[in-house]
Amino acid sequence: MGSSLKLFSILGIAIRMHVTFPLILVWAAIQFGLVADAGLVGALFGVIVVLILFVIVTLHELGHSVVALRYGVSVREIILLPIGGVAQLEEIPEDPTKELVVALAGPAVNLLLALLSLPVFLLGAVELLSPITILRTWKASLFRQCLLMCSSITCFWGCLTCCRPSRWTAGGCCVRSWLPPCHTPAQPRLRRRLGG
Repeated sequence: MGSSLKLFSILGIAIRMHVTFPLILVWAAIQFGLVADAGLVGALFGVIVVLILFVIVTLHELGHSVVALRYGVSVREIILLPIGGVAQLEEIPEDPTKELVVALAGPAVNLLLALLSLPVFLLGAVELLSPITILRTWKASLFRQCLLMCSSITCFWGCLTCCRPSRWTAGGCCVRSWLPPCHTPAQPRLRRRLGG
């Protein structure tokens, strides 16, 4: 994607950030700082939560990518967008079972992260009424608040990407892997992206 900046590489996969990505950080600072009337601490909370979420998104996309690499599929790059991430694979495995495994690898990473963060979620579940309530009433550390918010969103996002059957999500790839193959001239072009 031409309008993205390379951040770093992992396993030969370029991790890139779309130029609009900083807008989500500005939004989070305004939403949690000004709108929630929590000042600088709220703005910092919003930015930290978004950054943690995009670490989770990057790990989700790396889940797809590592499994694809294991099946011999080249991965061009992972692009982080304000709405999530996209792992750009050179091709999708022809074997539907392999396609299914690649598709489920990202949500499996979310599930693992959700299980690892479950203790934090359970410890704070009583206070998890809304992000604004957490900011105003919870006396725990900023770090614990961020972890609590991210653990709940990770659980939700992992379920959403598994269940949402759009073309580029894990859910869509799972549905496609169960359908009989269709061969059209546009198919190779359409099947290159896998996002969650």
